[in-house]
Amino acid sequence: MQYLLQAVVPKTKAARVVESFPATAENYPKAIAQLKERFGHDDLLVQIYVRDLLSMVMKNAASGRTKTDLPALYDELEAKIRALESLGRTQ
Repeated sequence: MQYLLQAVVPKTKAARVVESFPATAENYPKAIAQLKERFGHDDLLVQIYVRDLLSMVMKNAASGRTKTDLPALYDELEAKIRALESLGRTQ
């Protein structure tokens, strides 16, 4: 529970949710569940990640560059795919 208290930004809504639970190991999953219920908007996150992917592809296609920084493009693509995987949306 101490890790969770350190992970949230002080004096925010998320911090107040975490602080509302007594700092015990048993309350850690309860606090996580409450945070997910209150702030976990998976559908909105999926829309944002997909929009970012499409934007990245469109910018790359429209730039007309003959030399693309492939390693940077790959890293950015991988980051967005990992974000979608974390939401279980890549199958």
